[in-house]
Amino acid sequence: PFVNLGGDPEQDYFADGIVDDIITALSRFKTFAVTSRNSSFVYKGRAVDVREVARELGVRYLLEGSVRRAGNSLRINAQLVDGADAVQLWAQSYDGERSDIFDFQDRITESVVGLVEPNIRRAEIEHSRRERPESMDAYDLYLRALPDVYRSSPDSVTRAIDHLEKAIALDPGFAPALAAAAEAYLLRVVFQFDGVSDTDVRRGPMLARAALELTRDDAVVVAYSAFCLLHVAREHETGISLLRLAVSENPNSAEVLTLAGIGSLVAGDLAESADLLQRSLRLDPNSASVHWQMTGVAHIRMAEARFEEALDWAQRSLAVNSSYEPTHWILTAANTHLGRMDEARRCLAVLKTLSPGTTLARISRGQQFRDPHRFNVLLEGMRLAGLAEK
Repeated sequence: PFVNLGGDPEQDYFADGIVDDIITALSRFKTFAVTSRNSSFVYKGRAVDVREVARELGVRYLLEGSVRRAGNSLRINAQLVDGADAVQLWAQSYDGERSDIFDFQDRITESVVGLVEPNIRRAEIEHSRRERPESMDAYDLYLRALPDVYRSSPDSVTRAIDHLEKAIALDPGFAPALAAAAEAYLLRVVFQFDGVSDTDVRRGPMLARAALELTRDDAVVVAYSAFCLLHVAREHETGISLLRLAVSENPNSAEVLTLAGIGSLVAGDLAESADLLQRSLRLDPNSASVHWQMTGVAHIRMAEARFEEALDWAQRSLAVNSSYEPTHWILTAANTHLGRMDEARRCLAVLKTLSPGTTLARISRGQQFRDPHRFNVLLEGMRLAGLAEK
């Protein structure tokens, strides 16, 4: 993460957003892998030895820097460091206006790739350039929304949708904002947050289709959009095909692999789902969303009736994030199917504390599995443990 030197904590999102875009641009190059923002951002605000960071992340190079923003004026410092010996390989400072930010990002990307990969394929940078917003205010709103999308709580999703809808109103052709909004609406529908309505069910897929009309070569945009079509609009075949396209476009993106893996769990092949999720875990073991991958693998094992393994994966997920509801669905159901009813009821009590008023009907409304057995095995376990129907 770049350091925010502006002195205003409210501007952290801007520095983080710049780094997020650079990570996305670099990850397009299939000849090397880039650790995702979730793993690298573990080091935000910490004074660390770059050699230690390189060892922990399993990477050779580190890109670090700082951002200072004052009104429309912008200064970015960036440097590439060899993680083995902490030797600086390249450094550059950029001064200009906020409207220059994309030029700065392109130049940073070109410089890094020029050192890491001998042959710079400028077509990859051109892909990114075509998706730039027309409105800098729309871009700013998009950056503000991203942390709330990643947070995925009821309040954060509401804030994200508000920012993203404003961004779309300013620039209807900004595909990343459309895709991020589709993902935010998906979260509201899948987890049945308070206030969810038929409008949310319609709006998410509509935005996903609009994003796909604008681009098919931005893997993250395609993956978010495809997942919304698959899981909200029930367009299973289309969703799986598009998720496979996203993986082929960027096989080094843990985010894309995770979405494709969960998509295969919902509507595709279980073996493919397990492979994608475990590849994502290997690529990004420190991800802030690592509980998604672990709970996804646990769910696969439930569908395969391998309940001990499901319980093991769910417990690993619980150790990372104790408030993720699907983990508690699996903990309850797995213990039930293993005949450990006292433990199943204890897990169910924890779930009810996390989500008061939850019922089987409420959980079911947000799930659109192509093969009903894959989710019914969870519902039946929770039903036998004592969760109310309605």
